[in-house]
Amino acid sequence: MKKISNIDLARIAAFIDGEGYVGVSKMRDNRYPSPRHTLIVSVANTDMRLMDYLSQFSGAVHPLVKPPKEKNWKQAYLWKNEQREAVMLLKLVSEYLLLKKKQAELGIEFYEICFGEYEHMGGLLSSAILNRRESYYNRLKELNKRGRKQNGNEEPARLLGKKHIEEGI
Repeated sequence: MKKISNIDLARIAAFIDGEGYVGVSKMRDNRYPSPRHTLIVSVANTDMRLMDYLSQFSGAVHPLVKPPKEKNWKQAYLWKNEQREAVMLLKLVSEYLLLKKKQAELGIEFYEICFGEYEHMGGLLSSAILNRRESYYNRLKELNKRGRKQNGNEEPARLLGKKHIEEGI
């Protein structure tokens, strides 16, 4: 990954916060006895200029597989970073993230704990390793869930800190 200025790190973080995804994917492949868990950081958008900007730093750009739902909709693109590249990116941008900071922290933790000791090479994973990966997968899935939060008042307080909310800062 090339050297990235603080301004670019802040921009990348803003795009991840607004248009992005930080999570763990789980794939089953009949060739392997255990599912494969992969850390992913991605941004989806219809403007190729954004994709060109992001891909100069890391990742790859892919057209989304689904064609546009409506005839006047644009083709969407996905900038995607996986595993080692994703964790390196998260470490660089995490201080600038506002909305997906918790996902970034869990993503970094997932990669360092789950892959620091054992990289999936297609073998059978022990139930302890598999349970640990599943736990991160489920926690990130819950954080990324769409729709309203159960308690709407806790979300801003968690992001900004209760002191700031109470003092009106």
